[in-house]
Amino acid sequence: MTQMDARIAELLARLTALERERAEIVAEIDTLQSARGGKTAAATAPACANEWWRGVCEKPKVKCSTCPNQAFRAVDDVAIERHLRGVDANGVPFVMGV
Repeated sequence: MTQMDARIAELLARLTALERERAEIVAEIDTLQSARGGKTAAATAPACANEWWRGVCEKPKVKCSTCPNQAFRAVDDVAIERHLRGVDANGVPFVMGV
């Protein structure tokens, strides 16, 4: 393994750890907000920001519902508009589902 390959592997490992930490923080914030009874957790689409990322997504071995690296994207006005139009900003077919 070259020095560059080793650095890439190191950075990918750091990125994976950061993404996992982010998912844990978001989950804790949602839990605390729900327990507080005030602001509700943001609605999420079944689209995961980590889907098919090497070293993060273990699909198809691990189901999304049990994955520790879940990072579901929030449903926002842009996503709803793309869904209703049927395409994203680049003209690629776009569908949301549950």
